[in-house]
Amino acid sequence: MPSFKKGEPVSLNTGKSAIILNEKPLGSGGQGEVYLVSYDGAEYALKWYTSMKIRTNPDFKENLMGNARIASPNERFAWPVAVTDDYKGSYGYVMRLLPKENYEFSDFLRSYKLTKGDSPKKIPVRMADFGCLLNSAFQIVECFMDLHRLGKSYQDLNDGGISMNMSTGDIIICDCDNIASDGKNFGINGKQGYMAPEIILHQNPPNVYSDRFSLAVILFKLFFRDDPFWGRKVNKCCNLTDYNYRKFYAEEPVFI
Repeated sequence: MPSFKKGEPVSLNTGKSAIILNEKPLGSGGQGEVYLVSYDGAEYALKWYTSMKIRTNPDFKENLMGNARIASPNERFAWPVAVTDDYKGSYGYVMRLLPKENYEFSDFLRSYKLTKGDSPKKIPVRMADFGCLLNSAFQIVECFMDLHRLGKSYQDLNDGGISMNMSTGDIIICDCDNIASDGKNFGINGKQGYMAPEIILHQNPPNVYSDRFSLAVILFKLFFRDDPFWGRKVNKCCNLTDYNYRKFYAEEPVFI
């Protein structure tokens, strides 16, 4: 069931409230749900945590509130604007809305997006030209350069964290709630296929250097539309189990 009803106010640490505009979530995932809200005279997105792991971690919320108190390192981050007060046994944060015309990087890699409904259709997802592709690459790199200069690391860069405009190449970095001061980690290690070997092997927690590895994977996939480690050895594998993932992406990786 949705967590909110239309018109319901949710108080924020700024002393103001976000008003729920639609009780049906814009989307949901492993950590929580995203709602359309009105805040400070404009429309925003509210990410509301349903994950017990996050809801019961006071350090995660303290870090989130710390990020909301400072300016975004780059305008292209969907940076936390305000954090909610504790409410209904959980909390969330307000961030900018993603443009309706944007697609996820994962849609770009598939070359299509599936519409919702009983009869889903494939919508083609392609960059307008190579200049747009270059623009995306430059903006992604610039965002992470600015973030690392701030002394923070993203820790979970993957194909679901980048929103892209196919006509211009303009990007927005999403899911900024896992960002922390370099060296700190709150249990999020990353997504298979994007994590650095030392993270998979539990030799180090995520940091600036593992961010750069994930960034290299993103750039490779952006330009080549392929996985940099998925070659003949992986194709011979019947099932990419956790054991095989560890082998092919950390212990014996082969760059294609």
